Amino acid sequence: MKPFRILLTDLKHYNKLTQYDLYIPLNLGYLASHLNRVFGKKVDVTLHLNPTDLLQTAIEDKPQVIGFSLYIWNTYLTKTMINLVRKSLGNDVIIIVGGPSVDSGLDEQKGLYRRLPNIDAFIHGEGEEGFGNAIATMLEGKDLRRCDPIPGVAFCRGEELIPGGQPDLLNLEDVESPYLNGMLDDFLKPPFKPLLLTTRGCPYKCTYCVLGRNLINVRKFPVEQIKHEIDFIAEKYADRPHIGFFLADDNFGLLKPDLEIAEYINKTAKEKGYPLVLAFYPDKKFTEISKGVTYSTKDLHNRYVVSLQSCNPETLKAIKRNNLSDETILEAIDWAKSNDLQAVTELIFGLPYETRESFVILLERCINLGFDRISTNPMILLDGAELNSQESRRDFKFKSKYRLFMSNYGLVDNIFTCEAEEIVVSSHSFSFDDFVDIRYLNFMFYAVFKLRLQYLFFKELRHTDVKITDFFATFFHPDKNEKWPESYLKFLSDLENHIFGELYDTEEDLIQAMEEKYRKNGCEILPPTKINVDYGTRLVYQESEWVPEVFKRILQKFKDQIDLDKYSETFDFLMNFYNYQLINAKKPFITPETFKSPYNIKEWIHAEPSTSIENYRLKNPNSIKFYLNSANQKIIKSFLCHQRALSGNEYYYAWVELNKMNRFYSYDYVSNF
Repeated sequence: MKPFRILLTDLKHYNKLTQYDLYIPLNLGYLASHLNRVFGKKVDVTLHLNPTDLLQTAIEDKPQVIGFSLYIWNTYLTKTMINLVRKSLGNDVIIIVGGPSVDSGLDEQKGLYRRLPNIDAFIHGEGEEGFGNAIATMLEGKDLRRCDPIPGVAFCRGEELIPGGQPDLLNLEDVESPYLNGMLDDFLKPPFKPLLLTTRGCPYKCTYCVLGRNLINVRKFPVEQIKHEIDFIAEKYADRPHIGFFLADDNFGLLKPDLEIAEYINKTAKEKGYPLVLAFYPDKKFTEISKGVTYSTKDLHNRYVVSLQSCNPETLKAIKRNNLSDETILEAIDWAKSNDLQAVTELIFGLPYETRESFVILLERCINLGFDRISTNPMILLDGAELNSQESRRDFKFKSKYRLFMSNYGLVDNIFTCEAEEIVVSSHSFSFDDFVDIRYLNFMFYAVFKLRLQYLFFKELRHTDVKITDFFATFFHPDKNEKWPESYLKFLSDLENHIFGELYDTEEDLIQAMEEKYRKNGCEILPPTKINVDYGTRLVYQESEWVPEVFKRILQKFKDQIDLDKYSETFDFLMNFYNYQLINAKKPFITPETFKSPYNIKEWIHAEPSTSIENYRLKNPNSIKFYLNSANQKIIKSFLCHQRALSGNEYYYAWVELNKMNRFYSYDYVSNF
């Protein structure tokens, strides 16, 4: 008997901008490995990310089952492909949907079924057991549309949805690595980035996250298997060190074995030259384990993250989250700085009970606490998350708008598909105007605290009575009676048009508008839609000549709060130092000339945030020499080798999106004058 043909897919939009966000389909690899282990030669399983490839294979092979993984990056594309497959194959194929967007709640599943009426079944939670149960039922010759309830599977019978209950959790000791068994071999090449999962499960209940609705036991994959996977990936990517390595754990550093894994990653990087750039989400608690994994990988992942999201007590209660105490936050920041790590926090605006005022206070608090990076994000209403329920929308009076999800759009079989994210733009506690104010601050916090635009200038500004949020707000509202650089005014106008222009009242409005723009552009991808990245890149690399002048003129607006005569020379020095230290993205190996510094700038950078650089003035100025450290040299050489064809804004966009190294020259003191 011929094997049961199964196609598994996590569909991606392929274009020149999405290439920076394509990852190896580890989720599909695990599912395929499980099916092969359980059913052996009874099944024939293949993986597909490209929609054109999937449709062609489906028509040619006429599979019994197609499994779709559904999330924010492919929701509309998946819907389109399901309709095309059903049109081509009729009811001869069983269509099953799983993934993060499948909610565990029956009402939400019914809503998703109304949006995807051509599917036959849902798999919620971890997919292997539920999908395996569905395949076992069909191999027995039963019709999935008419059988008894199946654990882990919610299937459709006419207009009725039949829930299947919770399946047993998979024993991770029994899960084969899809890297080591060859299941992912076709994807170990550009543009796909490697990711690795060492743990499953999340112990936290955050209501804005899809994981909060699927609380399951935290389990660890075998450590020796993880080490073999790290070796395997390092060997495959050693010639592309500019490609980052992502640990997909929800809380890396939660379990003690993570210490051994972190040390092994660092050892592998030194011995094999990969990875040189590592990313992961640490445990939300400040523990010896979370500190240990961060310290072990500090040369690859130079930050310690304390994600606050909010500090409003009512908000924290509503999102079922407990933050660290103030004392522990300060301890974590001090620990990070003392170990030459950046202290990072992440915040969400739009959560229940948050106001514009409370959020601005939170931003200033994070600055004063000494966080080196402060990331702010709008609240996204995610399928599968508790805050996206009808009850939450009603209780908190959420009003939302839609915007394009990155650059995920294009044509499939001449049908335009486009992904949207739904963001909260007003609620019972803030207005749309409040949202717009915070959206502008969001951009400047990205530019300054992520891209490091004149970061040292703002570090010194913390020491004064000028609030940085007030400075940022003034930047966006120049006095129209004054003469400002035309490039600055054009920048503000362009940014305003994009901030308002990216928002649509309905998903349909967004899709229609994007299709018109896309077809008018000859079906070529439009300029980048990540506003923060696109405009932040402009400020840092393409329009930097007017920034110091504008910043100094804005300072004049705060002359009652700052002694400009005292600080003028200092700010000039810091802005000049920044321009020297920023790596020339087009000529990175031509390092700047020696720089004269009247300050011990290294010690000041690691000092308390309220400490002025004036406390570190030297009796005799130092001579500073800039250079590229060895890791940066390897990363940049690799980047230039693989991205040499890019030009203009596309080059700088790739430099920021793909090249995740430290974008500043290292420096040492040479001698005293």
